Parts: sequence; C-alpha cells; structure tokens
Amino acid sequence: AYPVDETVARMRQDIAAKGITFFQEVDQAKLAAGAGIALRPSTLIVFGNPPLGAQFLTANPYSGLDWPVRVLVVQEDDGSVWVAWTDFAWIASNHKSQSTSLDLRHSCTDGSDANGRACRFLRRSPSV
Repeated sequence: AYPVDETVARMRQDIAAKGITFFQEVDQAKLAAGAGIALRPSTLIVFGNPPLGAQFLTANPYSGLDWPVRVLVVQEDDGSVWVAWTDFAWIASNHKSQSTSLDLRHSCTDGSDANGRACRFLRRSPSV
C-alpha cells in the first residue's frame, strides 16, 4: 500500500497516461486544517471523459451531480489507505440513463436496498 500523496500521484499519472481529462485535486485535510479541524489525510480527485459524461448529461442534466468522476483517497485510523468511488452502474441507474453505448465495466453487484430502490453504492479498494 502507498500513502495518500503517493496514491494520488500514481492515479494522476494513470489518468494522464490514458488521455483522461483531470479537473481538480482537493486536499480535504488541508482545508480542514485551515479551519482549525484535524482530519486524517483525505484527497478528492475529479476527472473524466467529456464525451462519455456528455452522454449522461444529455440523457439527464441532473446526472451532473455525479459527473465528472470523483474518487476519494483516504487514510483510515489504522494507517491503511483506501480508494473509494461511486459505482458507475449505480450512477447510470440512478439517473435513468438509457444509453446503450455506455461501457460500464464496473457493474454493481448489489445496488438496491431491501425494497428494490436504487441506493448509493460505493466501491472501495485498498491502495496497492
């Protein structure tokens, strides 16, 4: 596993190498410190593929609440670093995207609650 800063740097390199647009990096711990609040290392990165995101926005303008992609890199109390994101299939389902051209390889295995309603589904992966 890598520390938060190195995980973010590696993700940014991978995003750039794939030609994906990088929009923003938000150091949440730094912002909290500026407000006098202690927060474990936590960085939000925002990136996306405008042609793909535009398909969601065309289908439902409110999908802009979930696009572009946001990924959180956070350090837990035990020092482990995790990467978390909202499942792409959940986003498509939540915004009722009917586009058949969308490639959602990260399909959700359990994206509904006990009543069958769509629920926010987060994927979490260790920083490796």
